[in-house]
Amino acid sequence: MALVGTISGSIGAGGALNSTTAISGTLVIADSPSSVFPTLPSDVKFFVSGVQGAIASSLPGVAVFGGDLRVSGSSYFTDIDVTGHGAVVVQPYGTSAGQTGEVRFKELAANGGNYTALKASDSIAANLSITLPNADGSNGNVLQTNGSGVTSFVDVNGLVTGSLSLVTINASSNITASNILANGDLAVNGGDITTSAGTFNLVNATATTVNLGGGASAVNIGSAGSATTFAGNITGSNIVLTGDLTGSNIRLTGDIAVVGGDLTSTAATFNLATNLGTQLNVGGTTPTISIGNSTGTSTVGLATGTNTNSFTTKNVNIGTGTGALATVFVNIGSSGSLGRITLNNDVALTTGNLIGSPGTGNNVMSLISSGNLLAKMDANNDGSGHKFAVLDYRDIEQFTVFEEGNAAISGSLVVSGSSIQTVTTTTYNLLTTALTGTLNIGTLANAIVVGGTTTTSSFTGSIQVDGRSTLSSVTEKLVPSVGGTGTVAYDLSLASIFYANGPTGDITANFTNVPTTNNRILTPTVILSQSATPRIVSIVQIDTVAQTINWANGTTPTGTANKQDVFGFSLIRSGSAWKVLGQMSTYG
Repeated sequence: MALVGTISGSIGAGGALNSTTAISGTLVIADSPSSVFPTLPSDVKFFVSGVQGAIASSLPGVAVFGGDLRVSGSSYFTDIDVTGHGAVVVQPYGTSAGQTGEVRFKELAANGGNYTALKASDSIAANLSITLPNADGSNGNVLQTNGSGVTSFVDVNGLVTGSLSLVTINASSNITASNILANGDLAVNGGDITTSAGTFNLVNATATTVNLGGGASAVNIGSAGSATTFAGNITGSNIVLTGDLTGSNIRLTGDIAVVGGDLTSTAATFNLATNLGTQLNVGGTTPTISIGNSTGTSTVGLATGTNTNSFTTKNVNIGTGTGALATVFVNIGSSGSLGRITLNNDVALTTGNLIGSPGTGNNVMSLISSGNLLAKMDANNDGSGHKFAVLDYRDIEQFTVFEEGNAAISGSLVVSGSSIQTVTTTTYNLLTTALTGTLNIGTLANAIVVGGTTTTSSFTGSIQVDGRSTLSSVTEKLVPSVGGTGTVAYDLSLASIFYANGPTGDITANFTNVPTTNNRILTPTVILSQSATPRIVSIVQIDTVAQTINWANGTTPTGTANKQDVFGFSLIRSGSAWKVLGQMSTYG
């Protein structure tokens, strides 16, 4: 059955209106045939008004559809009530950019036909649902999202809780916030950056650079008729001031160029100093520097300090030159022949030299003192080369005193006085450097006296006399033996005669510290004071190595009871080998 035109009628409970063909024209369904229908536009194809019964359920005036309601043209509804998830779907009306469907809210008909529309973007990465707040906000609130599609009303003053990153901000009125952080440039094109607070801080958050003005721009800080106070530091490579610069502490990392004014102070003390142990240069290569009043007495304190560490190092350079042969003349004190400069404290030359005037004569440089003239090392320094040295014109050390007290002279030591003596020790050593050379004392015709004339002179080392020796008398040291039997060590560096009282067994004589120079003979002696049972020196060792004893007459002695038996040995060193001769003599 085809329905064409307007159809009116009543459908009872359980009734149905069926059509097997499409409906053309306008289909109007009303609750009674006598209903008065409004005049419909020509493009309206379907109109429902006050439907009851099975179609409308129990809600008068409401049309209920079990399936989808799709409207392709213009339709007019007093109310639309949908219950499904995603029940109202607005399809795009084309495939070109911007042709997504809209939900339009029209203005009053008396004002015209304009509207406000909501529509989707052309491309959406994922489904997006916006949940509106459950209550209205306060006056001036704005709508914000939590990042998950849930919105709420918030105060505009607390809108940004984190960082706000924008490329450009164009503000026609004031921008008010507790903190504004800009990662890019902040450009004020004609307005002011002002504050009503007592303190206005223009700072950066980290230790970076804050630039005021650019190029040749002038930067005015503070009122032109009042003083500007800086509580912190002003740091810059070049700072040019046309007026006064006043502050408690002013620190510049670059140069201070005073083009036409003065660097003055109204305080009683004016300090021109560095804060650390760095270099302070006053003047250049040729200018004259005047310090203090020229008509009175001036006190100049260089590198002084009242509250500094005792180990603080301060450098004062007066007239410096950068070239290798740069010469700078510094005049201190009177220039007359009787002028004298008095230095109350020490003068320490860390790296330089103390140089006299060039020329000839006996007094090219004189060190004069009314008291003692001391050349002293500083605090203990065990490093190598710590010494006091006198060099010749070739920079070769000729006289050197080392920190431990030793002195070295490259040339001859000429003593014009009567003696060379020591007053600090009982032993005086007169040695050659390598201990193997020749030490000459006096000349061939001079007598050499060692030690006092009424005392005994002692030599702890070996004495070698290549010529003939004439001795008035000779005494030898006797070492009592600590062992009376078995192997007994006899140290030949201490003595060559050893004595044993009442030996209880035969003795092995181990001679120690025996020099091994070839073509030498040593003659040690062992005296045995025998008891009723006589003993002998039966074996000889040299530094624990057993030797063969060649006894006199080829007979080994037997010893004599209750007598003094003297065993004499000759230790012959020849061809890097030992030969030992032995004999015994009996006394008593």
